Amino acid sequence: MIKTGLFLLVSTAAFFLCFRAGYISLLTWEWLSVMKPQAEAWESSLINYQNMFAGLLTAIAVFAAKGRKAPPLNIFVILFFIFSIFIVLSQIFSLNSTLSAFKFNLAAEMLFLTFAILLMSNTKLKIQALLWVFVISVGYYGVTRGLMSIASGGRSSIRGAANSILQDNNQLAMALASMAPLALYLFRTSADAKWFSRMQTIENASQDNSFMTRVKAWDVAYHMGLKYPVLGAGGTIQYYPLYNSAFIAEEVVEKRRNGLLATHNAYLEILAGNGFIAFGAFLGMIGTAIMWCSKINKVTQNIPGLLWAAELGTMLQISLVVYAIGSMALST
Repeated sequence: MIKTGLFLLVSTAAFFLCFRAGYISLLTWEWLSVMKPQAEAWESSLINYQNMFAGLLTAIAVFAAKGRKAPPLNIFVILFFIFSIFIVLSQIFSLNSTLSAFKFNLAAEMLFLTFAILLMSNTKLKIQALLWVFVISVGYYGVTRGLMSIASGGRSSIRGAANSILQDNNQLAMALASMAPLALYLFRTSADAKWFSRMQTIENASQDNSFMTRVKAWDVAYHMGLKYPVLGAGGTIQYYPLYNSAFIAEEVVEKRRNGLLATHNAYLEILAGNGFIAFGAFLGMIGTAIMWCSKINKVTQNIPGLLWAAELGTMLQISLVVYAIGSMALST
């Protein structure tokens, strides 16, 4: 009850401020999309409407703001639009659009949020605010779930909000790792027994069922990418039985007859789900962003008044590298 009251108080204040400043709409939407505080407060269909309302206010701010400027037409923006187009086309021509709809909806929300960030985050103040919301949204689960794990002696599972991009414990772990450099940047500018037990289970990878299931999932994803090279199989390839269950151990198929199996590799999931063009655009965006961060650091590090940008470039680069490596073992 306390959580619900606090959430209503904060969200009401945030929506009130949205009408005073368009950028607050973007920050509110980022908060509701990444952290999903609604799910912490209560289980209700109303949580979806709050998110939709924040997205609608952001759309109004993006397209109706005075003095709005389009992002520069550079290689990243071009790759972003190519990637977005193929995400949509993959869903339209999906092998089973009903099954892939959930992940497509999440992807569409994140893509438009990214587009809004490209359009609206054009000052130091806005960038700092954007980073603070992200760090607080992800860090909340790191702190609260960490305390819960300590209280339970390391027995509780650390997960994010239900039906969010941080729901899975592995996704949350990568988000926290990616957040750490940004938290350090913000700080400078303005031993779990269960973990070791988990690591010991993969000392011999060939004998670990979880690891070998991932290898088979990667094999399926690779072959699906070859079979559907242009648009992929349809946005997500969690649904292996639609293609060929022969790649998966019979006991796994028996346990999961609904066909829901994670890819455990963002690159292969995009390759199989959206095709080679989207896959190339995804790699290009990551590579371009990492190189630009390095360039920003070199250009601004000796300029008074822009030292914050130099440090941000370095920390963003570290965060992107963490994401790029972590995505090799996680689904999108």
